[in-house]
Amino acid sequence: MVVEDSPLLELSGLVWRTRERRRWLGPDPLTVDSGHTAVVVAADCAEADAFTDILIGLEMPENGEIRLDGDEFTAVESALVRYGQALSGGDLAGHSLRLINVVALLLRKGQTLDGDGRDSEAQHLYTDARNVLFESLRLAAEAGDDGAAAHARELLALAQHYLGRGFDAADNLEEAERLYAKTADEIGRARCLVQRAGVLLDKPGHPPEEVVALLEEAEPRLPPAGVSTALAHLHLARLRAGSAAEHRAAGLAALSPWDGIAEPRQVRELRERLSEL
Repeated sequence: MVVEDSPLLELSGLVWRTRERRRWLGPDPLTVDSGHTAVVVAADCAEADAFTDILIGLEMPENGEIRLDGDEFTAVESALVRYGQALSGGDLAGHSLRLINVVALLLRKGQTLDGDGRDSEAQHLYTDARNVLFESLRLAAEAGDDGAAAHARELLALAQHYLGRGFDAADNLEEAERLYAKTADEIGRARCLVQRAGVLLDKPGHPPEEVVALLEEAEPRLPPAGVSTALAHLHLARLRAGSAAEHRAAGLAALSPWDGIAEPRQVRELRERLSEL
């Protein structure tokens, strides 16, 4: 059996309007694989801007689909809400959030490639994600949106962790936690605490009490469902044998939004690891 990867980006049947005239792409569909670049030539700046607005979701096309990693973009955004991410509007802060959503998909695809042993391709995606996040941070700064900046910093820490840049990852995670505290976003801050716990667990000879303290601080601030919640319970189940069954059940319950639907690899692996406890 041969399993074919879907392209990272696919534009199919896309139709939009510029200056009251209908526009479309050729060739159709246009696909871009991981690690590759496509160049779309427009007649002038206005045409290019109109296409970019469609691509990043500031405007909706009359027809067609934009798929990222095989998922239709609006469906992807609905899935991202389950990760605690926001849908974006059309202003600078909205544009920043839209880029953050795209980064979440790049990181998810990178994790999948990592799991399949395709490390070099995954590293390209993590680098792309980091570069997109720099732009997202610039837009968030221009908009004065600390919430968007916090989320970008959180994901930037994750991308840098995957790229082996532990010092930079720690700095961005600390800044994300500070911004979440500033904006009174306790859920965002809790996600950072879980991520910090994971970083400590990756270090040989880490003090278990310090990890447990971070997780127990995060747990009451996390929502009942979500990846970070499930991950926190997985760690606690392994570190607190006396309450392992309780944390196993809570971790599986945190993954319930994905019951009966196609789930990301990260969710599937979390479910398997919790079930094995």
